[in-house]
Amino acid sequence: PRGDLFIDVVRDFGLQEGAEVEVHLQKDMALPITNNTYIMMLTSSQRSVWERTSEQPLVSMNDPDIGPHVFGAYLMAYWRQNFYGSEIHFKHRIRGLGRYNLLMFNGGSRTDIVVRGNVSVVNPDGQHLKYQDVFLPEVYRGMMWVCVASAGVAALFLVSLWRMDRSAVHSLMLATLVCKAGVDLLQWQAYVACSETGSPCAFYDDPSFAGCIPLLAVKVQEILVLMVYLLLAFGWRVLRATLNIAEIRFAVGIGLISFYLAIFEVTCVGTQCGGYEMSRLILHSLAYLCILVAVNFNITQLKQQISESPASQSTGKDYQRLAAYESYRLLLLVYITNPTWQLLIKLSVLSWQEVWAFQLTTELADWGLAVALLIIFRPQKNMQIFELTTPEEDEQVPDQPAEGQE
Repeated sequence: PRGDLFIDVVRDFGLQEGAEVEVHLQKDMALPITNNTYIMMLTSSQRSVWERTSEQPLVSMNDPDIGPHVFGAYLMAYWRQNFYGSEIHFKHRIRGLGRYNLLMFNGGSRTDIVVRGNVSVVNPDGQHLKYQDVFLPEVYRGMMWVCVASAGVAALFLVSLWRMDRSAVHSLMLATLVCKAGVDLLQWQAYVACSETGSPCAFYDDPSFAGCIPLLAVKVQEILVLMVYLLLAFGWRVLRATLNIAEIRFAVGIGLISFYLAIFEVTCVGTQCGGYEMSRLILHSLAYLCILVAVNFNITQLKQQISESPASQSTGKDYQRLAAYESYRLLLLVYITNPTWQLLIKLSVLSWQEVWAFQLTTELADWGLAVALLIIFRPQKNMQIFELTTPEEDEQVPDQPAEGQE
């Protein structure tokens, strides 16, 4: 499109020595050499230099259609070729490990250019994935089985040891583990298909509906986890059996709007799609704020209720609920700050070649939070010391008249 200086063809693709890049592109019309148009490959460091360079006046350029300022293409590039004809076809073998960017440089007048064709980028041994993503299929496969095993153990406890006090909220927490396993399965299969066949991969900007399914599944799983945290903060099936109409509307509204924004986020193609993600993050931040307020209110209410109640079996349950919500508050802080810590690890500890390690830590953190939440709110027996109280002591029996009195 007009005005774009860099038109990305392949961005930030890790390639090993011996990898092959084949490009076959055609333009609808031939452009003169003064158009300053190139097909080039840049390393990540070279691209950053290009992006920091501003347009400079070139005295030799007197074409009124170009204007007094153009972007001089004199900076270093790993490889480049003029694209002033109607067709370009070349093969190139990579000489060293690195992250490469294949792009069209549209300097000069930056006229409209319509390009059609195909690009093939293959690492040695027929590997179509980026070098930094080669181990991701194994990561997702391993985490899928971890989630399946965890969900199986949790389901076994819910139908045996926890069956007397289980509720719908425990089934919902179990569903988050099952959903996580399904998401990992979709991601594993998507990467395997991309690795073996070179088919369009959702994680490499595949705009098709099928290509968006794994990404949309990730967003749906995030929304499900957020709903679990929100319902627990409201005390559903823990402090009370039902929610009021305002709480139901708020939870449903957060879920539907987040799902709506997620659909547009994963299906949007282009450079102007960041607004959907930003809106969804702002919405989730609002939900986190409400969750924190609700949890603190529940803790305060439980403390007041315990201080005003005599020793009874119901008081023992309140002590357990209070301990659960205090642990839940700490877990919630870990959940909210988890992306920040993950980003710090990625930027300060891991290299670009260790994307698999970053994704593994992210997956383990999500799994650990889901398991910890289920353990915190697990069904459990009353505290042993409160078992000494009799059920009659829990009942509010009115005063009886003395013998002989009416």
